[in-house]
Amino acid sequence: TNQKHPKNRKKMKAALVAIVVVTQWIAMIQGYGEDFATGLPPYQTRAYQVLLNALRASPKQYVQQYASDYGKNINNTVYAKTTPASTGPLSLDSRLYSAGALLTSDIATKGCKFTSSLCNGTDYATRITYYYGQQCLGSGDGSVTELLSVATYSNFNDPRFVLANMLCGDSGASDCIADDNANAIYRFKLTSSAYVGGSAASARYTAAVTERYSYNWAVDLGSCSNPAGSSSIGWGSHFIDASNNLVFMAVWNAGSAPSSATVVIDNSTTPLALTNTLGTASLGAYTAVRSRFTDGCHSYYFQFQVAGATLRFPDTGLLWTYDTLNNCNVTFTGASKSSTSSTATTAAVNTGTTSSTTSSSTTSSPSPTTTNRASSTTATITTATNSAPSTTSSSTTTNTHTTSTGNNNGGG
Repeated sequence: TNQKHPKNRKKMKAALVAIVVVTQWIAMIQGYGEDFATGLPPYQTRAYQVLLNALRASPKQYVQQYASDYGKNINNTVYAKTTPASTGPLSLDSRLYSAGALLTSDIATKGCKFTSSLCNGTDYATRITYYYGQQCLGSGDGSVTELLSVATYSNFNDPRFVLANMLCGDSGASDCIADDNANAIYRFKLTSSAYVGGSAASARYTAAVTERYSYNWAVDLGSCSNPAGSSSIGWGSHFIDASNNLVFMAVWNAGSAPSSATVVIDNSTTPLALTNTLGTASLGAYTAVRSRFTDGCHSYYFQFQVAGATLRFPDTGLLWTYDTLNNCNVTFTGASKSSTSSTATTAAVNTGTTSSTTSSSTTSSPSPTTTNRASSTTATITTATNSAPSTTSSSTTTNTHTTSTGNNNGGG
């Protein structure tokens, strides 16, 4: 549901953790537009991904077009002093999604403190290394950044609002924080060319917690080399804009503009034309806008023509118009193209051999009444084969990793 930001802003807690993993990697095949499991990822992840890739294509233009209703003078503060260069889209990485989803669901159902550690104390390094750090082959450094946000207001389930919130970097002031503020790190991490893969995961709180949070989010960005053969369609989804319209958006990334771009709704013989509304014709967002459906679920897919070839997103299957207004809870149906897996040495808790990683931890903007601390630590990772991090309270770990969190008055 698209809502204006509440006048009485409530507290939001956020943290950012960066980790550099040095390990032996294995190759995985994954393109921009591939679903990694039938029905996954959920709508919130899909919509955040296409919006994030639109932001990366044209950061300042994105803020003006899709975040201006957020308030807090966002148009004149975010990317006002430093505007990142246009950069290519992120592939949706199932490993990063799994790592983030484990954290958000664990905390939301158990109600423990919102940090980068699981409720049983399993730390960030163990969780990330199991899903991602030891399964990434390439010459890069394997760095991963995780951005965490939690809030009490209901529109924190809106991916467009959440991205605006991360860009704003609230400090409790009337305006978003300035680009040269050290706590503006989120907006520059999200647009960094150092990352080629990423994913957002969110969860609704079901546990009773001291502060009645509604949703929490984890956005993970990784530097795993983007495999050859990725589609020129850098993700596609629908979302609700500030005018309460239904927007279909696909991000195009190629050496030239497509000869045509359409979204095919309900297998219509008259596709809805997409228009390049952000970025350039060769690297930018193509959109089509219509009123929201009120009569249930409608299927769709994106189709681009270039140099005589037809490219489709998703490659197989259908996307659906997930929306509370039309009572549609379906996101994707049909065959999916899963990423190729391989047996790998993965991080786990309690057993195996030991390796080391170096990690650093910083935080987002603090409230005036909160002491905010940044720390740099060395995490000891216990490695084993095919043993996932446990979320049960009986699990223990030999890992040591320090993070810090800060309270933000407001949150956007």
